Amino acid sequence: MAKLHIMYPMDIELKTERLILKRPTREDCRMLMMAIGDPKVAATTLNVPHPYSLDDAVAWIERVNDPEIQKTNLDLSIFLADTGELIGGVGLSSINHKHHKAELGYWLAVDHWNKGFATEAAARIIRYGFEELNLERIYAICFSTNPASAKVMEKIGMVYECLARHEFVKDGEFVDFHHYAILRHDWKKLQG
Repeated sequence: MAKLHIMYPMDIELKTERLILKRPTREDCRMLMMAIGDPKVAATTLNVPHPYSLDDAVAWIERVNDPEIQKTNLDLSIFLADTGELIGGVGLSSINHKHHKAELGYWLAVDHWNKGFATEAAARIIRYGFEELNLERIYAICFSTNPASAKVMEKIGMVYECLARHEFVKDGEFVDFHHYAILRHDWKKLQG
């Protein structure tokens, strides 16, 4: 089995046709707060609070830039390439070097839903996970009530694995989650 190498450079910048994925900085706090502050974003995520304050933005940016956190998490903000506007986030978390796996996560500002940006960003970070981090499995979950997120996972080649009933608690209620995953050999097949 190939040895897994850790590679999370501070100046990481991944590009797609329309997007730039890079680490957020303190200068991005206000843009982050505006992009993630809509209650519809919080409703589709497990851990995003609403209302989302400037203090929340500062704390999150400090957290994702902490070298200890970066040992198991690669959190990037999604910026429009043409305007530099922060429109979302994408990342690999729970990176497990022993088992060569990680969890994919993403979110988008409501104004940018249904434009293919989540699919574009998720596909790019999946590529990074397989090519640069030598992962074998990348998995993701979404609320069973969020078919748009499930569709993103399917578009990037992830396979539905199961429904986990009452897996987490959101706003005091048990919620069900769909589980998806993609393996390295499946991803390579999709690349042609």
